Amino acid sequence: MAENWIVEYERLRKFIATHDEIKIEKNGTTIPESVHKEFYEIFDAIVMAFLAEYVTQQLEVTTEIVKAYAEIKDSVLSETGFEGIATDVELRKYLTNPNKLFTGYVSNCLFDLITGKINEERFVKKTKEEIERVAKLCFQKGYMHWGVVALLQLLRPSGLWTGNPGDILLDTTHMTDYFPGMVSSEVPELQKGRWIGFCPLTIATFILPELLVKSEALNCFASLQSHWYEVRHTAKKWNEDLEWLDTQKILNEEKLAGLSYGLAIHMSQKSASELKLLVDYKRFARPDMLIEFMEEEDWYTPKRLKQLIQLDKVLKPRLGMYIVSRVIIPPEEFFPSESEQQAMMETTSAATAEMTQSHGEGLIEQVVDKSLSTPEAESISLSEKGESPIVLQAVEGTTIPNSIDNATIALEKANSSAPLQPEVKKDCPLRLADLPETIHVINAGYDVSAFEPIFQALSQRFVEQDQANNVEKVVSSEINAEKTQEAVESDETGGTSQ
Repeated sequence: MAENWIVEYERLRKFIATHDEIKIEKNGTTIPESVHKEFYEIFDAIVMAFLAEYVTQQLEVTTEIVKAYAEIKDSVLSETGFEGIATDVELRKYLTNPNKLFTGYVSNCLFDLITGKINEERFVKKTKEEIERVAKLCFQKGYMHWGVVALLQLLRPSGLWTGNPGDILLDTTHMTDYFPGMVSSEVPELQKGRWIGFCPLTIATFILPELLVKSEALNCFASLQSHWYEVRHTAKKWNEDLEWLDTQKILNEEKLAGLSYGLAIHMSQKSASELKLLVDYKRFARPDMLIEFMEEEDWYTPKRLKQLIQLDKVLKPRLGMYIVSRVIIPPEEFFPSESEQQAMMETTSAATAEMTQSHGEGLIEQVVDKSLSTPEAESISLSEKGESPIVLQAVEGTTIPNSIDNATIALEKANSSAPLQPEVKKDCPLRLADLPETIHVINAGYDVSAFEPIFQALSQRFVEQDQANNVEKVVSSEINAEKTQEAVESDETGGTSQ
């Protein structure tokens, strides 16, 4: 591809050389008004040519997310009556006019080229790196913001609250603790608002709800917290009705300090204030659900899957973890590969051979003979010996090799040291098929209806508790009815005889 930006850049250099009134120095430039318009026409032509040559892919990716975000934003604001959605400046530009955002980065680097701070080769390298960095970051945050707003639409919020955790980097009044956790302070009250806000922080006193709503669809309060940041203070009071995990154990012993979750959801049937504190230096409120938004096409790498499994294991979300994938994942990714199935079969064959050698042919003949009997007879036979029938259950997302027959099962029962289910070789990388049952993957793209499984799971949060409460009400009502009937009968008989 011809570097058209070079052509335009040479034209600008000639223009500058023929206009002595233009002053170009490393510490600044002077562009007189008489040549201002023509200078920037050529300058902008360089920028546009560079974008066309090097930033086409990033601009193509933004087209879909800009359209999807605008649609869900307008829909939610119209339905809820909220005033707007607050994001950081860079992300707002990306979601509204990404071309303008990228133009700014090219322009800054171009001025460095014109003033001689960098050469042409460095200009291309630096500009591409900057745009790729900001495009990747904004795409990641943008897809998550789209997902959060889409979830809000399903929740049908009628009220909104936010917390002010005290940004330690901006407000020096909070810098009273030289050692994290030493200061004990009051948790700020939640503020009712009209803006859906995403507030990126690095260090603060506490983690408070970034967005807390009264959900008419679920008939409860729901806190949506979109990121993890460092907290320095210990709360004087906290809601003891919540289940609390150990923050420092999570960060240090469980090695989660370098990880972050996409969206943590906490729910309460009582009031918004029940959820005003989510994390302090010592305590971490166990989330009801974790949602991870994956915008990349190849997000399911072994390393990332390991991190997700660790997050789910340590934070223990009650309703599980849901992974919202922008790309449609091929079905075969959720099943063991041929090499993994072969490894499982080899493990089974090796175990069978070892047990055959150690237990002798007599046991094999006995087992084979038993394997020809009916399941009912086998169950009775085991019951007579005081043993439980063997149940082979496939792990979700895996297949049981055909080589595991009745004889193998019985041999494994006889030899307690042999595993009932064959293990995959340890050197096999993690795949989607290895995710536990508590982690669910949703092929969503930009389809809001794909969030239905998440909504259905959230709707089950208080079902058991409500059922228990209803039973208690019925029992209480029956007891009161009996007491009323006894009182009526007592009045009719003239009272209890002495």
